[in-house]
This record gives sequence, C-alpha cells and structure tokens, in this order.
Amino acid sequence: MPRRSPSDEDQPRTGSAAYLSNMNGVAAVGRAMAIAQVMEAARAPLTLTQIAEASGLDKSSVLRLVASLEQCGLAIRRRDQSYVLGPL
Repeated sequence: MPRRSPSDEDQPRTGSAAYLSNMNGVAAVGRAMAIAQVMEAARAPLTLTQIAEASGLDKSSVLRLVASLEQCGLAIRRRDQSYVLGPL
C-alpha cells in the first residue's frame, strides 16, 4: 500500500457523498452555539422561553441543548430556573 504524504491528509475527499454531506457540520452544535450567542448577548439571566424566542428554536430543542450545555458547564441554571452562560 503506498504511503500517503502529509499534504494528502490536508486535502478533502471530494468524491464521497457522505463526506460532502458532513461538510456543513453537526446541526446540534450549530444550534447550541446559537443559544450560547443569545445568552452572551443578553448579559442577563434568561428563561428557556426567552432563549427560544431569541434564537428562533422551539422550546423543547432549547431545553435539550441547554441541558447539554449545563452538563458541560457552559450554561448555569439559577435557582429561579433562568440560565446564564458559564465560563469557557
């Protein structure tokens, strides 16, 4: 088997349909980043409803994504059930 040069690894495989379909990234990551951006721009605690309205996402999606951000420490739930952005 011929050895690949390091520059070959830097080049995308354009022939694979699966590769091309993944070039847009993971949709959930994009939605989570949209939520983080909303939270940062607010600079104040937000409820799930406020996050959903500001991000354009449905509330059930926001609930799941904020829970994931919370597990990673990127979102903090306050006693009043509002959320703030955690440290990076």
